[in-house]
Amino acid sequence: MLTEPQKFDEIVDNILALPQNWHGAGSFERATIKAIVRHCSSLKITNSLETGSGKSTLIFSHLSPNHKVFAKDDGESITNVLESPLFNHKSVEFIEGPTQLTLPQ
Repeated sequence: MLTEPQKFDEIVDNILALPQNWHGAGSFERATIKAIVRHCSSLKITNSLETGSGKSTLIFSHLSPNHKVFAKDDGESITNVLESPLFNHKSVEFIEGPTQLTLPQ
């Protein structure tokens, strides 16, 4: 795990405390966040990617040293992540635009 276990637990608790409508593009349920943490926190993830940005980006910014996010800033999903004190800026690269165009490249 990239972030120390005790600090990671605190970060997860703070992410779980974010409101369901944290950004306007939709958000994961608490159970989904818990499942990601349960399945991934014991793994040594070196590279990861996702489509869309939000609470999962906050989680993966601490689980993976090289996380890529393919997303648009719909509903301020990227903006909210970038402005969050829970975000680990060092590990994430955003590839902004429609995924139909950005993923094939």
